[in-house]
Amino acid sequence: MRNYLLRLLCFSLVLGTIPTVLIGLVSYSIATRDIEAKVNEGNMQLLLQTQMRVEQMLQTLEMSAMQLANSSAVQSVMNSGLTSGDFARVRELTTELAHLRGPAIVKQAYLVNFGHNWAISLESLKQLSELEQLPEFTAYAAEPANMFWRTDKDGGQAAGQQPNDKDLQNKPADTVSLVMKLPMQMKTSEPKGLLIVQISAAELREGLAPASRLGSSFVIGPAGACVFIGSAGSGVICRDQQTDFFPGAGRRQEAGNASL
Repeated sequence: MRNYLLRLLCFSLVLGTIPTVLIGLVSYSIATRDIEAKVNEGNMQLLLQTQMRVEQMLQTLEMSAMQLANSSAVQSVMNSGLTSGDFARVRELTTELAHLRGPAIVKQAYLVNFGHNWAISLESLKQLSELEQLPEFTAYAAEPANMFWRTDKDGGQAAGQQPNDKDLQNKPADTVSLVMKLPMQMKTSEPKGLLIVQISAAELREGLAPASRLGSSFVIGPAGACVFIGSAGSGVICRDQQTDFFPGAGRRQEAGNASL
């Protein structure tokens, strides 16, 4: 009789435990999927808001730079030389560069003429051959795209060059540069000149979602090249890294606009 009662008790325990465990596992699985779906939905909303904010910042600056590049003041001066005696024209061009508008503050801008060996910045007119950025500008001219973005550190890294110092390679980007070949209608590796607009990488990084929310943030160009890494401490040059994240990005931008 005692064995019978013991078996009956064990059977009752098993009969009650197994369904409870199964129901708990199923409930846990369903709840986990629902939570993951909600989290992913919230992250996608945050990512979309970040994308719109960054695209507005970059596209506004691009439109402003395109208007300057197509202005009569710039087009007329690209076929002539400039000296310190042309102070009126130089002042007009420096004023135009200073008036480039966008959500991001322009740190520096250059109007470069390769044929007549001059370059105008926000401050002054200089001989192009005297600029330390000449190798960088020459590398920009050799790029196949007419308009593109580049990340620079401490004055810039020329396209295709890698920092020699390991600490500099791991250093966050200092500036993000928009490069336009002039004239824009001609797709060539030997343009007459360049329009280069530089904004603070830190300001662009502030527009990205915090790494604690979405992890590392990347700004991707339409060609699939990484233009900018937004995570603090990892904002290094990433133009040689290719990705298929956004194969349709080119529908919104030429080879200049970057996309999240």
